[in-house]
Amino acid sequence: MRKANREDIFEIIQSVGSISVDVNDIAPDEDLNAQGIDSVDMMSVFFEIEDRFSITIDEESLQNKTWFTVDEIVESTNSLMSEKGVSSEAPRP
Repeated sequence: MRKANREDIFEIIQSVGSISVDVNDIAPDEDLNAQGIDSVDMMSVFFEIEDRFSITIDEESLQNKTWFTVDEIVESTNSLMSEKGVSSEAPRP
């Protein structure tokens, strides 16, 4: 199973058209909201993560895992993939 990494999450953030923050300016260990990405944009990011990694980010996952920074998103995504038994060589483009 290929795990999510920072580059995957940066690519997803960049693909969300409404996000005006340059991904090159995003610090992976700092709160994304504080860096200009609002909750509506984050919902778009979550939908793309679900599609790309074949997982479901449900309300329980949002409450039980941390999703504030790129590093936390990587960790939470990989945790959900492990919990759900998702196996794929690479995420879907």
